[in-house]
Amino acid sequence: GVPFIYVTHGFGETDQYDAKIDDLKELLDLIEPIAKKTEITKYKLFFVSDMDEEADYLHEMSLQGFHFKEKHGMMYTFEVGEPANYAYHLGYYEQGLKDEERFVANYQAAGWESIYHEKSELEGMLHYFRATLEENEEVPQIYSDMKPRMMMYQRLLSSWRNLITMIVLFLICMVWTIWFLARSGVNSVIAVMLIVSVCIILLLTLALLFA
Repeated sequence: GVPFIYVTHGFGETDQYDAKIDDLKELLDLIEPIAKKTEITKYKLFFVSDMDEEADYLHEMSLQGFHFKEKHGMMYTFEVGEPANYAYHLGYYEQGLKDEERFVANYQAAGWESIYHEKSELEGMLHYFRATLEENEEVPQIYSDMKPRMMMYQRLLSSWRNLITMIVLFLICMVWTIWFLARSGVNSVIAVMLIVSVCIILLLTLALLFA
């Protein structure tokens, strides 16, 4: 995310730069506008169960003048501006079980602004809300948010239980297969093919489970 100015004389060539100059004397005319970059990107890993920690991270960034705009996986895009005391909250709801407009309206009525949303795990939607806090002002509370969160955590727990069960079954099948092949004196190539086939079946099953 660091701006790069390409000086054409010297060694090496590139077509990836923020600006290009032929002489270092031109540098002074470029530094100021490039320094006023309007967006930056940061990489951070949060799981769906870390919504409060993610909200705290976005709040800390806003205090430094970096205001959350959107995200793609681990990449967060922030608008560069003056430091502000923005509180963030991540709201989750499952599609088909709750009306999106009513869901957002409940937050807006409590003083929150919806700034970004994305598809989350388990057929759910994750909304990022922001509120401006005055000095010593408490974060607005949304008490209706607890029920959908609890439903999400329960479904996540159920999914992890299924995953652990499948891994245990896979290991049992793998050990039994190796033991059976060793006793039967099967050709090593055939043994490898059978083991790879079992692995592929497990991966396909996992893909269907978490699709």
